[in-house]
Amino acid sequence: MKSKLFEEGLHSEREIVDAMDADCHEIEDGFKYVKQFSDDEVTERKEMFFIESKKVNDLGLKLKDVADPIKAQMKEADAERKALLHSLNKGGVEVTGKVWLFPDYEAKLMGIYDSTGTLVDTRSFTQKERQLSMNSHKTIHLNQKEA
Repeated sequence: MKSKLFEEGLHSEREIVDAMDADCHEIEDGFKYVKQFSDDEVTERKEMFFIESKKVNDLGLKLKDVADPIKAQMKEADAERKALLHSLNKGGVEVTGKVWLFPDYEAKLMGIYDSTGTLVDTRSFTQKERQLSMNSHKTIHLNQKEA
């Protein structure tokens, strides 16, 4: 099968179409095919490709400039969200401060109280605390005055 039915430059496009209309088996409209580029069209498309590639690159850089600060804000907000969730799961917020320790000899536990007198934690006696006797500790009664 010939790659070209007509020699280039000898006939107009109208003459070629008229001849093919007269001699073909069938005409099909809407058929998709690849029309090959001329050398000039290849050069033009390569230049257009370079221009569009540069646009894509420039837009990518702009996007990065915009996205990086937003990502940092998201990271900060997510850290705060996680801290809030942790405190909700714990039922309170973790603080560092002065505490007062009072022994409970029957339970063999040390009660840890905050500045409002609220029990905030307990722990087992240390080895040293176990060795001390009940009589050597001063017991404070908040509702009674000492004589």
